[in-house]
Amino acid sequence: MWSVYFVCLGFCSVMFLVSFFATPYFVHLFTADATLVRHAVPYIRLYAAGVLCMAAQWTVTDMGIAMEQMRMALICSLIRKGLYLVGVLVLPILFYPAAAFAAQPICDVVASVISIGAFFRVIPPLLQQKRVGV
Repeated sequence: MWSVYFVCLGFCSVMFLVSFFATPYFVHLFTADATLVRHAVPYIRLYAAGVLCMAAQWTVTDMGIAMEQMRMALICSLIRKGLYLVGVLVLPILFYPAAAFAAQPICDVVASVISIGAFFRVIPPLLQQKRVGV
């Protein structure tokens, strides 16, 4: 399990570092407009702020599928997508339009916590059953 987590964490770490340090270069691939660059860079960084937490959620869904716990994996995945959709729709109404970019890190963190909780609720009893031979 830990090897899967460290692969996911490694990938998410690279994504995190690129999104924070290479964002201006990435934005310049698409536009030279200084105003657009000035707005896009912080929004991309905000959007990617929770990507490290996503490693835990990916691990839970991947391990759930590998252990034939499709229901848990699907529910965890759908919770993340649902939180994102609600955040994109609700945050701009409650705060300001650019708050929609905060939906991704919020859903990454909350979905990861929920997924870890689900994993430790479902998997240990399953492993115990397999050890006993039930």
